[in-house]
Amino acid sequence: KSLELAQSADPDIASVTSIQSIARLWAGMGSIERLTCAKHSGDSVTIIAKRISCPNPPRSFGDRRKAASYQVEANFYSQHSNQAALAEICCRGLHVEQDHDDS
Repeated sequence: KSLELAQSADPDIASVTSIQSIARLWAGMGSIERLTCAKHSGDSVTIIAKRISCPNPPRSFGDRRKAASYQVEANFYSQHSNQAALAEICCRGLHVEQDHDDS
Protein backbone atom coordinates (compact mmCIF):
# COMPACT_ATOMS: atom_id res chain seq x y z
CA LYS A 1 0.00 0.00 0.00
CA SER A 2 2.86 2.44 0.79
CA LEU A 3 4.49 1.77 -2.59
CA GLU A 4 1.19 2.51 -4.40
CA LEU A 5 0.85 5.74 -2.41
CA ALA A 6 4.43 6.79 -3.21
CA GLN A 7 4.05 5.95 -6.91
CA SER A 8 0.84 8.01 -7.10
CA ALA A 9 2.92 10.99 -5.98
CA ASP A 10 5.94 10.14 -8.19
CA PRO A 11 5.66 7.39 -10.85
CA ASP A 12 9.49 7.08 -10.98
CA ILE A 13 9.59 5.49 -7.50
CA ALA A 14 10.79 1.89 -7.59
CA SER A 15 10.53 0.99 -3.90
CA VAL A 16 9.85 2.27 -0.40
CA THR A 17 12.99 1.67 1.65
CA SER A 18 11.69 2.86 5.03
CA ILE A 19 8.56 4.15 6.75
CA GLN A 20 8.79 6.30 9.87
CA SER A 21 5.77 7.40 11.87
CA ILE A 22 6.06 11.14 12.59
CA ALA A 23 2.80 11.83 14.42
CA ARG A 24 -0.62 10.41 15.27
CA LEU A 25 -3.71 12.38 14.31
CA TRP A 26 -6.67 13.45 16.45
CA ALA A 27 -8.36 10.60 18.29
CA GLY A 28 -6.26 7.99 16.48
CA MET A 29 -7.86 8.82 13.11
CA GLY A 30 -4.62 8.35 11.22
CA SER A 31 -0.97 9.25 11.14
CA ILE A 32 1.68 11.28 9.38
CA GLU A 33 4.49 9.18 7.94
CA ARG A 34 7.85 9.79 6.31
CA LEU A 35 8.36 7.45 3.35
CA THR A 36 11.96 7.14 2.15
CA CYS A 37 11.87 5.90 -1.42
CA ALA A 38 14.30 4.75 -4.09
CA LYS A 39 13.71 5.96 -7.63
CA HIS A 40 14.39 3.87 -10.74
CA SER A 41 17.33 6.22 -11.39
CA GLY A 42 18.89 5.23 -8.05
CA ASP A 43 18.17 8.60 -6.43
CA SER A 44 16.44 8.76 -3.06
CA VAL A 45 13.38 10.88 -2.32
CA THR A 46 11.35 11.52 0.84
CA ILE A 47 7.57 11.82 0.80
CA ILE A 48 5.52 13.00 3.78
CA ALA A 49 2.13 11.28 3.77
CA LYS A 50 -0.94 11.89 5.91
CA ARG A 51 -3.11 8.79 6.20
CA ILE A 52 -6.60 9.45 7.53
CA SER A 53 -9.16 6.86 8.55
CA CYS A 54 -12.37 8.28 10.02
CA PRO A 55 -14.90 5.92 11.61
CA ASN A 56 -17.94 5.26 9.49
CA PRO A 57 -20.46 5.89 10.83
CA PRO A 58 -19.00 8.61 13.08
CA ARG A 59 -19.10 7.66 16.78
CA SER A 60 -19.77 11.21 17.99
CA PHE A 61 -20.26 14.85 17.06
CA GLY A 62 -16.49 15.26 17.52
CA ASP A 63 -15.84 12.53 14.93
CA ARG A 64 -18.13 14.32 12.45
CA ARG A 65 -16.32 17.62 13.10
CA LYS A 66 -12.89 16.02 12.60
CA ALA A 67 -14.02 14.25 9.42
CA ALA A 68 -15.34 17.55 8.04
CA SER A 69 -12.03 19.24 8.85
CA TYR A 70 -10.08 16.51 7.03
CA GLN A 71 -12.44 16.85 4.04
CA VAL A 72 -11.74 20.60 3.86
CA GLU A 73 -7.99 19.90 4.01
CA ALA A 74 -8.24 17.25 1.26
CA ASN A 75 -10.19 19.68 -0.93
CA PHE A 76 -7.53 22.36 -0.42
CA TYR A 77 -4.67 20.04 -1.38
CA SER A 78 -6.50 18.62 -4.41
CA GLN A 79 -7.79 21.98 -5.73
CA HIS A 80 -5.60 24.86 -4.53
CA SER A 81 -2.21 23.74 -3.20
CA ASN A 82 -0.35 23.94 -6.53
CA GLN A 83 -1.08 27.68 -6.79
CA ALA A 84 -0.21 28.24 -3.12
CA ALA A 85 3.05 26.28 -3.52
CA LEU A 86 4.05 28.49 -6.46
CA ALA A 87 3.59 31.50 -4.17
CA GLU A 88 5.68 29.65 -1.52
CA ILE A 89 2.74 29.68 0.91
CA CYS A 90 2.55 25.90 1.45
CA CYS A 91 3.77 22.59 0.09
CA ARG A 92 2.23 21.11 -3.02
CA GLY A 93 -0.24 18.27 -2.65
CA LEU A 94 0.95 15.44 -4.88
CA HIS A 95 -1.92 13.01 -4.41
CA VAL A 96 -5.27 13.10 -2.66
CA GLU A 97 -7.41 9.99 -2.43
CA GLN A 98 -10.90 10.23 -0.93
CA ASP A 99 -13.63 7.79 -0.05
CA HIS A 100 -16.92 9.52 -0.87
CA ASP A 101 -19.13 7.22 1.20
CA ASP A 102 -21.71 9.57 2.73
CA SER A 103 -23.40 6.98 4.96
